[in-house]
Amino acid sequence: MTISLDNAAKQTSRRWIIPMIVALAFFIEQFDTAALIISVPVIAADLGVEPLRLSLLVTAYVTSVVLFMPASGWLSNRFGVRRIFLAALSIYVGGSIGCSLSSNFEMLIAFRIVQGMGGAMMTPVGRLIMLRSFGRHELIAAMGLMTAPVLFGPLLGPLIGGLISSHADWRWLFLVNVPVVLCGLLATVMIVPTDIPTSRTRFDLRGFLLLSPGIVLLQFAIEMLKSPGVWRSMAALPAGLALTLILGYWLHASKRHTAALLDIGLLRSQSFRAGSIVGGLSRMGFNATPFLLPLYLHFVLGYGPGISGTIVAMAIVGSLAAKPFNGWLVRNLGFRTTLAGSAVLGSLLIGALALYGSEVPLWLLAIHIITIGATQTIQYNTLNIISYIDVTPERLGAASSLGGIIQQLSMGMAVSWCAAVLGILGGGSLAPWHFRTVFVIAALLPLLATFGFLRLSQARSGPADRSRSELPHTDD
Repeated sequence: MTISLDNAAKQTSRRWIIPMIVALAFFIEQFDTAALIISVPVIAADLGVEPLRLSLLVTAYVTSVVLFMPASGWLSNRFGVRRIFLAALSIYVGGSIGCSLSSNFEMLIAFRIVQGMGGAMMTPVGRLIMLRSFGRHELIAAMGLMTAPVLFGPLLGPLIGGLISSHADWRWLFLVNVPVVLCGLLATVMIVPTDIPTSRTRFDLRGFLLLSPGIVLLQFAIEMLKSPGVWRSMAALPAGLALTLILGYWLHASKRHTAALLDIGLLRSQSFRAGSIVGGLSRMGFNATPFLLPLYLHFVLGYGPGISGTIVAMAIVGSLAAKPFNGWLVRNLGFRTTLAGSAVLGSLLIGALALYGSEVPLWLLAIHIITIGATQTIQYNTLNIISYIDVTPERLGAASSLGGIIQQLSMGMAVSWCAAVLGILGGGSLAPWHFRTVFVIAALLPLLATFGFLRLSQARSGPADRSRSELPHTDD
């Protein structure tokens, strides 16, 4: 950091504003996704498209994030974290303004992809700013300061999204974050010190050209399953090409000794594998619920976006209530028991949503969603701890990139498979039994992940030692 000695004391006090700046980036991403999902029925009606096609608003964004996220570390080292963070915020707000001006579905998807390009760099580069701004002894306090505001994104998103969709044009959803991002840009210029680029390593272009088209084709194949007729029957072609390219990247990265786009050697660690791959399967079940619930509440139970947003936001109430108990559970029960137990409980709770009929009381549904939110938080926070518990300090950056990409993929895949199954079952119409079927399938995914969690070694099955269980938590 290029900080003069004369300004060192002043800079030391000002740098504690940095966690709040980084929190803005995490907050707007969480807020936008939550607000958008709750507004899907209204946007679909206004643009004249089927609601299931609106799943592309999430999957296009997530695919864009996954495509560009691997390059964020290289760009930060090459051009400096401050410069890339400013660029990321600028791209994101530009995409937001573009979304608000969209007059058709295709234009909206295009600007969501632009938003994803900015989002791909905002969160990982924000983490790098935190790691470079605070020493190990300060990091837990700094991370706590950063994560507190982030929790309000998924809470305010459904509430404000529901209100805007009910009483104003849905395009205002994308303008709410503009003043927040502009404040973040100004604060970054004033507070975050200019850093010197640290590396001139060559970018892994071959790896990027193998992995990126593979991810796009895989997502395209899943989207084809939602289309009737010949398109659905041809989905195997892009899926096969996608798997071939991803396998090609795997072979390429296995032979490459340094500067690979993603460090797949991390998957040799049982704890990282459990937290990312097995955890990704569990997340695909949990992440299905926020997408399915607004559609279910609107098309089956007949509620508007205002009530739907309030019900969905109840998950964050459960999350906040469960958060203080997470460390106690891990310390006293161990990782294996906590992960397996929360996965089984989550499976039962998600599956139980299929039992409700059109006369379900709102208070009962709210309590149910609060319980799902609490269980999900315990699952996710424990996954985030175990993913990095055995990673050496020099590989933390690589682990964060790979883990972040798998988390984003699990969210995108959850929305994609839900929309695909609903499309296959119902075609152009949505019936209650379609949703019940998808809720049951979603419930099976955490249950399947349980078998992977139970394979964790004995060292992870008993009470965790205090030094490891007190690692800072990171929320999805």
